[in-house]
Amino acid sequence: MASVEFAFIVPIIILIVLGTYDIGNYVLQEMKLTEAAQAGGQYAVAYPSDNAGATCAVQLVLCPNVTTGHCPGAASCPLPAITITGPSTSGSGANTETTVTITLTQAYNPVLLINVLTSLTASDVVRVQ
Repeated sequence: MASVEFAFIVPIIILIVLGTYDIGNYVLQEMKLTEAAQAGGQYAVAYPSDNAGATCAVQLVLCPNVTTGHCPGAASCPLPAITITGPSTSGSGANTETTVTITLTQAYNPVLLINVLTSLTASDVVRVQ
């Protein structure tokens, strides 16, 4: 009798464990992308017109094992799609504001929640002078 009950409970426990793993891994990956976008934003504050440098700053956060001072490529580690918009100006007169937007997008391959968790996105908008 206990083995029959166990047979009914095990699939439910496996679904809970795999679902928890998927959600936890998804949140971890999104936190890493957010950290990388913020690093690119910090670089853009100092050098708003240097999109290549901001891209490299993002990549160095995502690929920490690469020698410092060298911008990693896709061969070194998997990198997300990096979009840098700006510097763009909005407003007029005293209300003029210049911003740089960094957006990272990466596909996510879950174990269980295949149709629910499909991609990761993080962005950072910084105001520059």
